[in-house]
Amino acid sequence: MAATVDPLEARLLPSGSIRIGLVVPVSGVLGPMGPCAINCAVLAAEELNAAGGMLGRPVELVLVDGGRPARQVAAEVSELVATGTVQAVAGAHASDVRVEVVAAIAGRAPFVYGPPYEGGGHAPGVYFLGETPDRQLAPGIEWLVGTRRARRWFLLGNDYIWPRLVHASARPLLRALGATVVGEHLVRYGEAMHLLDRVAAARPDAILLTLIGSDLMDFNRAYAAGGLGAARFCGALEEHGLPFTSGGLTAWISFWRNLFTRKLWF
Repeated sequence: MAATVDPLEARLLPSGSIRIGLVVPVSGVLGPMGPCAINCAVLAAEELNAAGGMLGRPVELVLVDGGRPARQVAAEVSELVATGTVQAVAGAHASDVRVEVVAAIAGRAPFVYGPPYEGGGHAPGVYFLGETPDRQLAPGIEWLVGTRRARRWFLLGNDYIWPRLVHASARPLLRALGATVVGEHLVRYGEAMHLLDRVAAARPDAILLTLIGSDLMDFNRAYAAGGLGAARFCGALEEHGLPFTSGGLTAWISFWRNLFTRKLWF
């Protein structure tokens, strides 16, 4: 089994392995996705090690909690890179954390970022795997406007860089399709539930959800319990959120690409 060590252990115990800093949230609003991300990373490391490792050396994962405040996460990653404790970094976490981590390591180690993100942010040694809004939004919005006749849209997300720029990309696309934004709100973590009545009062045909983690799950649970019927479109839905989707939620993300369809209507 691929070894996973905590940062303190990695600092104190030298290793002949290539150590990769694995930055995933195990606390905070995105904490529910942590176990999935860790399991996937461990599986990938196991497969790599079974094939001979990297440059003839086994791979170890150094787990960094990416659910803490962005600057705190970045400071820890920077120290691990500066001391040679890790030779590379891989992350699945919010974009505000990514921005700080990229600035802190300043190209001293390769950094691979997996989730969908807002675009831009190019820097030496940074590799993006997820979709940007120009690739992610159009297929889902066009399908909802054309097939579901969704003309009135409410944009609801958490207040940080990814939702802000996703919404900025969605507005002109919706206008071009003849749809109207009837409401928009960005909320701090933990406050999405307070917007349920405001969303319902706007009478949208569809809601673009850029909430993440537990906020997304809590909102979808409350939405279903309230008997509300607008379609919901989400670009950040993973397995941990599926039990709380109820009906009428569309997920559009490369995560689902190998399933029977890229258009999932739950």
